[in-house]
Amino acid sequence: MRGDEQLKVQPPDGIDDESRRKTSTQMKRARWNYFFRMLKDPATNQIPHGIREKELAFARTLRRTFRGIEDTLFTWTEVGPTDVGGRTRALTVDVANSNIIMAGGVSGGIWKSTDGGESWVTKSDPSQSLSVTSLAQDIRPGHTSTWYYTTGEFVGNSASDLGKRSPFFGTGLYKSIDNGETWEQVPDPWGRNPTSWDSPLDFVSRIVISPTTGSVFLASNGIGVYRSTDQGNTFDLVLGGINDHFYTDVVVGFQGKLAAVLSQFGHNSDPVHTPGVYRSVDDGDEWTDITPASFPDSHERSVIALAPSNPDILYVLTFTGDIDDNERDDVRFHKINVSTEVFEDRSNNLPDFGDEGFVHTQHNYNMVLAVKPDDEDFVMIGATSLFRSRDGFATKSQDIYDTWIGGYESGNAPNHYPNLHPDQHVIVFDPADAKRVWIGHDGGLSVASNITASSSSTFFFPWINKNNGYNVVQYYTIAISDEPDDQRIMGGTQDNGTPFFTWDGNDTGPSRDMSSGDGGFAYLGDEFAYSSSHNGRVLRLDYDRSGHPSFAAGWTAVTPEGAQDRLFITPFAVDPNDEEVMYYAAGNTLWRNDQLSAIPQGKDSTSVGWSPLTNIAIPSDYLLSAMRVSRYNPKHLLYYGASSSVGPPKLYRLEEAHTATEGEEDISIGDTPAGAYVHDIAVNPVDGNEILVVLSNYNIVGLYHSSDGGRLYESVEGNLTGSGEKPGPSLRSAAILPVTQGVIYLLATSTGVYSTMELDGANTLWKQEGEKELGNVVAARIEARTSDGGAVVGTHGRGVFMGTLNTALHAGLPSTFSLGHNFPNPFNRATSIPYHLPKPAHVKLTIYNVKGQTVASLVEEFKLAGSHVTFWDAKNVSSSVYFYRMATTDFSETRKCILVK
Repeated sequence: MRGDEQLKVQPPDGIDDESRRKTSTQMKRARWNYFFRMLKDPATNQIPHGIREKELAFARTLRRTFRGIEDTLFTWTEVGPTDVGGRTRALTVDVANSNIIMAGGVSGGIWKSTDGGESWVTKSDPSQSLSVTSLAQDIRPGHTSTWYYTTGEFVGNSASDLGKRSPFFGTGLYKSIDNGETWEQVPDPWGRNPTSWDSPLDFVSRIVISPTTGSVFLASNGIGVYRSTDQGNTFDLVLGGINDHFYTDVVVGFQGKLAAVLSQFGHNSDPVHTPGVYRSVDDGDEWTDITPASFPDSHERSVIALAPSNPDILYVLTFTGDIDDNERDDVRFHKINVSTEVFEDRSNNLPDFGDEGFVHTQHNYNMVLAVKPDDEDFVMIGATSLFRSRDGFATKSQDIYDTWIGGYESGNAPNHYPNLHPDQHVIVFDPADAKRVWIGHDGGLSVASNITASSSSTFFFPWINKNNGYNVVQYYTIAISDEPDDQRIMGGTQDNGTPFFTWDGNDTGPSRDMSSGDGGFAYLGDEFAYSSSHNGRVLRLDYDRSGHPSFAAGWTAVTPEGAQDRLFITPFAVDPNDEEVMYYAAGNTLWRNDQLSAIPQGKDSTSVGWSPLTNIAIPSDYLLSAMRVSRYNPKHLLYYGASSSVGPPKLYRLEEAHTATEGEEDISIGDTPAGAYVHDIAVNPVDGNEILVVLSNYNIVGLYHSSDGGRLYESVEGNLTGSGEKPGPSLRSAAILPVTQGVIYLLATSTGVYSTMELDGANTLWKQEGEKELGNVVAARIEARTSDGGAVVGTHGRGVFMGTLNTALHAGLPSTFSLGHNFPNPFNRATSIPYHLPKPAHVKLTIYNVKGQTVASLVEEFKLAGSHVTFWDAKNVSSSVYFYRMATTDFSETRKCILVK
């Protein structure tokens, strides 16, 4: 391991190459399929077009309905992680002040730093779409307070792809005239219809502003280059044609010269402009085709960069669309003199160091190109990894460490490079310092103070992590401990593994990745923690002296050997009543382990303790997609759901699941559509027979309640059921939280978190939680604990939020444990015994005679916080002195009573 003072804690080498690599086309496809199954409308087998904008409109309707009504049940606080960013395509440094940086997460909104990236503040309204794809500042003197950003990620957005996997549309163009403090949507000149792809503003990959004229240029997917000469109010198509080119890029030099490229992919048989490379010297009025003769005839996406010190020099990086048998992208690279049209094909000089040491664009998902402002030969190429050349790739470098400076670790590709995450999307040089460069990637933001610095086999290139509160992490799952006031938080994320961190009510601690890759489900137990990564690899993690999961303290893989057909995000569940037991979903097979602690330290899958429950029947064309275990009344009750594209979802319950090998009960919900996806099953922690079943697809009824363990269901989606042009959100996860005053039901959805304390079938009223804090961000997973009433939500784009029960729901709770005096005393036949709990606890209340023998057991169950009373009917015992004793984990007390008959 090469030395670097800013090296973050990494999972140990060799943890698992397949799990830790995030680069293969198969992995991207698996992720897309996961989201597609989860979100598609079963009736059309498509994710509805324009669904994001339509569901936000529906959410606004709900807010108007509840405006002025009582406060919500929780107070919500953004808690982190503060040192992990997320997928970032937009980044710009203020030309007037290099301490001001603007950045945008693809689902996390606009962020601003005024101290060089030491801290960040979100500037987006959480009720709006948080898609940001490109940023630009008007750098003309007197105009530097004007900024623009674009929306609509055409390739790579979670839950999107071409064809039947509909991309998430953008919501247009946004503008700030106060240096990024506030942003307003620019009216769409085309009158956008969110139900169809009918506006050039639906998907914009790049925005640039001419430094000489102030004209605004957009690279619009599917069309070409648009220009506005009136600050974005109106636009004209100046290059390309409607439905002619899926991919476009445009750049402008300091002298106002323009260059653009139009893809051959997606063009019609008679395009307005033929695919290729173009230049303009008159602000986009006229364009000259300068496509090199060696340019590939078939080409998908290209990105371009002009050399700031010589605006005649243009570099073009092209993905042809072809992939060889080794899953390597066919990538070409050209240098062009835009004035003389002299070109060089330098494709053969692109880096190729094996592993991830080549230009791997992941089918054009990550492609970026930049030239150092004062050196036309200093070129940077970003794909999964980051490369630099000091001669514009005129020669093929043999120096792996000087060339390969980010993304995956040079020389040891499964590892992430310190402080520069894989998948590069944007490179920005500081306008005041040509050596200082910022990078936006799938892990957020990084900066180098001197991009020309050396790097060697003993020294990593010195990147600095600048995610200091830039919280745009995309979570799949989230987990907290059941212990009250426990500060530990862990959850699986897209691209950033499974961050573990703490939050003490005020401050967030540093994070450490507990899985790598795409993180999956997680669990914080008494003896061990468990994390997982994409495709179902599960790790058992020991705790260090601080009680934090740690690879250094000890770890092992516990994935069942032989498990097949695992989902991209594979569910597992640890039995909270017996943490030796884990249930694991693999295709249509349920696996169980009953000796987790016996698995020896190691790095591979294991057969120790695992058994496939082959006598439990799940149809062969179904995949297990959700599972939960009851905690009390009864214990060991496993609920699990299976989903299929050919039939309606299946639901089952298995009693005494920690030992049973058969006897599952089919509790499937009637009248659910084929293709619907069971995404979560919430279980009441004090009543194992009460459940909420969450189906996550659009345009279906997605929420069902049962109070008898699934024998009878009632739809309780209530006012979250939309229709027509205002469809309801995708429902993702639920939690049931008993409190002294009743039961709180929490629901995480694609438009935020909602709550209710009264389920009333189709009339159930769900009220939005955290309107100002959470807003309508995609809430992927929610968990709650009875021990202190805390809730946690992992969002897909804005990190983690903690919810604290409002004081009204805590009113009147006892301050300490206590056992009261029975009444009456002495008593004739029956007496009442009061007891008080400041927090939920398992209570045992027992009657003893003077010999210490048990006479009666009055209470032995989990009880909520509050004041309780139980009764002893002593009709079958004789007159005497008796003792009654209450015991919990934290308290015990004994009192005397006298029976006189």
